[in-house]
Amino acid sequence: MKSSLLQLSGLSRRLFVERLAKSTLGLTIISGTSFAEDAKPSTAPAAKAKAKAVIMLQLTGGMSQIDSFDPKTGPSKGPGEAIKTNADYQISSYLPQIAKIADKITVIRSMTAKVGVHESAQYLMRTGFEKRGTITHPMLGAWAQHYLGASHPTLPSSVCVNRPSRSGNGFFPATLSPLPILDPNEGLRNSRPTTAAATTDKRQALLNEL
Repeated sequence: MKSSLLQLSGLSRRLFVERLAKSTLGLTIISGTSFAEDAKPSTAPAAKAKAKAVIMLQLTGGMSQIDSFDPKTGPSKGPGEAIKTNADYQISSYLPQIAKIADKITVIRSMTAKVGVHESAQYLMRTGFEKRGTITHPMLGAWAQHYLGASHPTLPSSVCVNRPSRSGNGFFPATLSPLPILDPNEGLRNSRPTTAAATTDKRQALLNEL
């Protein structure tokens, strides 16, 4: 019965208990609206994402968090000092130029994981999941293409640079696998014509005529 009433009113259990306590104790509800009015969904349009593409950089090794974006004090303090930025947080003194554009960066310091092995931790960062038996989870690009669709009719929707994708599509179809580019200096493998450009153009023109 209680669940049915909550579903009809559109209130969550937490909000229902909060409102009930306020009413029982004789406190005034600041909003001045009824339960039904407060439960109405917002009519304000949701903000649309402006980004056309995402570049995910995963560094294997390098500076630790206490020497970069999460400086510490006390026994866990690193050799660097904490410096102010043009935002409301501090970073390491090793990043003075980044401190000038800190208001354009989002730093997440609350993330924790129970993974203590590098390989498993890298898997977690790439997929958002911990390794579970023989299950292979999709990487970021595959998730994006799965939910948003292909970004281009012929070009790949995601690319994996400097490392083999190793089934980056996970349990999704192979069509969602990122295009692997092992060496950016070499470009795509087997993508260059074996004949001169003029010969290729002639063949293409003949093909178009046919």
